[in-house]
Amino acid sequence: MSTGVLAVGCNAANSLDAYDAADLSKCVDAVTLFAGITAGIINGVAFSPSGAKLAAALSGLPFLAVIDTVAAAPVTLAGGNPASSGNGVSFSPDGALLAVANNSVPSLTVYDTDDWTKVTFTSTPPEGQGYSCAFSPDGSLLAVGHGTSPFLSVYIVATGVRVALAGGNPSGIGYGVAFSPDGSKLAVAHATSPYLTVYNTADWSKVTISGGNPAGTGRGVAFSPDGSRLAVAHATSPYLTVYNVADWSKVTISGGNPAGNGRGVAFSPDGTRLAVVHTTSPYLTVYITSTWGKASLTGGNPAGEGNGCAWRAAAPLRVAALVPHVVTDDTGAPASRVHRLYRRSNGELLASRTSSAGGEYSAPFLTALPVQVVVLDDDAGSVYNDKILGRVIPG
Repeated sequence: MSTGVLAVGCNAANSLDAYDAADLSKCVDAVTLFAGITAGIINGVAFSPSGAKLAAALSGLPFLAVIDTVAAAPVTLAGGNPASSGNGVSFSPDGALLAVANNSVPSLTVYDTDDWTKVTFTSTPPEGQGYSCAFSPDGSLLAVGHGTSPFLSVYIVATGVRVALAGGNPSGIGYGVAFSPDGSKLAVAHATSPYLTVYNTADWSKVTISGGNPAGTGRGVAFSPDGSRLAVAHATSPYLTVYNVADWSKVTISGGNPAGNGRGVAFSPDGTRLAVVHTTSPYLTVYITSTWGKASLTGGNPAGEGNGCAWRAAAPLRVAALVPHVVTDDTGAPASRVHRLYRRSNGELLASRTSSAGGEYSAPFLTALPVQVVVLDDDAGSVYNDKILGRVIPG
């Protein structure tokens, strides 16, 4: 069983979904976190290394939102918003920097996460629209996929100077970028055949992909945590291609294809799951990597077409009643009761849970959002005696 949280950004207003990795039930607070922040859609998401922050690249103002999952509130960007719609977002490995690939000049915005001011990063920003970005595992490099030739820019973080790509540019718009865990390779998912380009970072030569190209435009790319596999989300069936990095052969996906064009892809931190977001319902497909079968989305589909996804290792917080602290009736016996969870700040109903016959229930949360819990009476008597639990913080 996998642990952690999977965040999914969707092609619907204010639409963030988050799933408990253990059973793929939905965290009950995810959607409400973006209420009032933006009317735009979420194009990309990224967790900070500690999991304490969740960044979302947005199509509409403020173009970037960062949620503090401990405070359950948005971070104030002291340096101001990015200049235009955000498409991709990435934290540095030490969490000190946050990079945003956005639509217009400057198509790369970098924040210092200590005070959320903007960093003057480079005098040669990427050409055209920025679509994706990723830091190398040691934090020394920042790769940006963009819309105009050379389609990929790799910067030395300490100086902002571009690296010369000895092997040549990708052949089209760089929609997705990812470094291997050991930093020895950089993969770019892009428009125009061969749709995937992989570089050896030691000399920036191109790797020969002996297993063949993805079937269509590459949109997202991710290495497994052990570096043994590379997943590419792309247009055109089968919509997902996974390579064995050792010989660049293709993996057989026994569970079947995603339902539509792949837009984003991410392995879980323990490598046991692979999430793919796509354009056709159910919009999210999660594979069990030991068998390549599909996992069941017990929490239901995301609210719209998936644009981006990201995992954090830390398990969700919970509001729960578990042994020995179970729900009881008036006689002290374990009881099945309806629990309604309301957002304390505005009274919004977040979820309703019914405890089991043994008096247990659990509701996963992405953040420590304060809630008020109302335990409904069993309606057995003439007087209803609902129990209101005060300020409850997921833990």
